Amino acid sequence: MAKLLFLTGVGRSGTTLLQQMLHAHSEIAFKPETHFFKSYILPFLLAKSHSDEVYKRAAGQDKYLERLTDEERLALINSNYNFNAISSSFQNLLMNSATSIGADKDTEYVRYFPHLKKVYPECYVINMIRDPRDVVLSRIKTPWGSKRSVTFHAAEYTYYLKKNRKEGPELFGDHYIEVKYEDLITDPQKELIHILNRMGLTFESNILDYSKKGSTLIAEDEKAWKDNADKPILKGNANKWKDELDKSVVGILENNLSLEMEELGYEKSGARPALLKSLEFYGVYSAFQLKSRKERIRG
Repeated sequence: MAKLLFLTGVGRSGTTLLQQMLHAHSEIAFKPETHFFKSYILPFLLAKSHSDEVYKRAAGQDKYLERLTDEERLALINSNYNFNAISSSFQNLLMNSATSIGADKDTEYVRYFPHLKKVYPECYVINMIRDPRDVVLSRIKTPWGSKRSVTFHAAEYTYYLKKNRKEGPELFGDHYIEVKYEDLITDPQKELIHILNRMGLTFESNILDYSKKGSTLIAEDEKAWKDNADKPILKGNANKWKDELDKSVVGILENNLSLEMEELGYEKSGARPALLKSLEFYGVYSAFQLKSRKERIRG
């Protein structure tokens, strides 16, 4: 029986790198990111689903679904729009290959651990974690991230790191796998062996050569900020925050993630947070708390 895997992590945590590696394994197959779960399955859990006609029109115009093959896309569009049918159609899409594990990557899944558990109770979830200071620095350099303040990104990372490190083990038990980006780039073989063993698979040396194949999962409009997807591992891609990130933001992250950083082995610098940035941080953090309450499963 094939298994389902959902790979996530706050954007710029290294999920694309791990996706490329795992996709190179003979028993794991990812599909391009379509955000299908959030767009079409989640509404049923929030009591916001639409009619079959509205669904087919929206799905037919969905640019993300164009990343799939015509056959895969039409199978989703032609599915009846009820909870059982649409969740089964998505599962069939992911498992429609001769592999043991059908997989999907989406950074949006950090928001929906309880929802994934509700729909696919036996799934595996990999949560990618990276030094929060490097994540925030990386996010503000992207085309999409530069539109938000640095404190917004600090608050988002802080909120979902705390939330998911608590919810992940509670909801998924042994099917929850936490991966540190720094461990992956330092000793990829050791980390991949651990990940694969957790899912009942064995290591294959070819997955370390993922970059030689070229990526089939990265859409054209994503390449601007995923330019390293088809390159070898950047082993020195850590601790850039020390020279480039606002020290007051470093202080906010270290103050609010003190316990988590200690548990994960991230050494703190002792930087001091700035008052105004701290006030903005707590305002945004509260907004994420409210967002989670609004997105709780209904019924």
